[in-house]
Amino acid sequence: MFVQDINLLLSCHSAKWSFIQHSWDDYDLVAYSKLRIDFEYIVELLRGVVESLDQSQNDFNETEFETRIRTIKEIITEFASDNPKLSALLMQVVDEIEKDKEKFLGQDISVIINQMRYAVIDAEVRKYAEKWYLDFEDVKYEVFQFRDGELANENKLKDSADYAAYKEEKEDALPKFKFRKLMIDEFKNVLMLEIAPLID
Repeated sequence: MFVQDINLLLSCHSAKWSFIQHSWDDYDLVAYSKLRIDFEYIVELLRGVVESLDQSQNDFNETEFETRIRTIKEIITEFASDNPKLSALLMQVVDEIEKDKEKFLGQDISVIINQMRYAVIDAEVRKYAEKWYLDFEDVKYEVFQFRDGELANENKLKDSADYAAYKEEKEDALPKFKFRKLMIDEFKNVLMLEIAPLID
């Protein structure tokens, strides 16, 4: 079923090109440059690998599978220079496919990856919400509405924090104005830096 050899086109910022030839099954591997490697592209490559795991026609080739996995790992490593956090998640998926092929048979790899992404995001949002006595859904809304370094409803989020509960539980509680300021600073400079690479 491998009917076509095509070139993987790699580039660097100096526009020097190099070519690596690979055979792929059921997916036309388009030419790409370093600047064009993105999340969706890698997911498409992984989808092709997962689809190739179907051994119902007895045409699975372990050597070709290993070649695909190795190539995708190289591409993810390249992508890591732009998005190390998302690259780490993608590499985890590749490692799991490599270790347990049957687990992924018939699965939509994009759904699996997105579930992993949002699980990480939710965990970070929950940790922040609990620290600042906020409702999880309120924080999550602001995360996905965050634009150009600003919250959609900053004052509303400040007001929604249960400062009274915070003050009651903390012996060294901050003054309210400082509590609110630090809460927003951490949202912008810690929480969003942590999860922005995982958001579309």
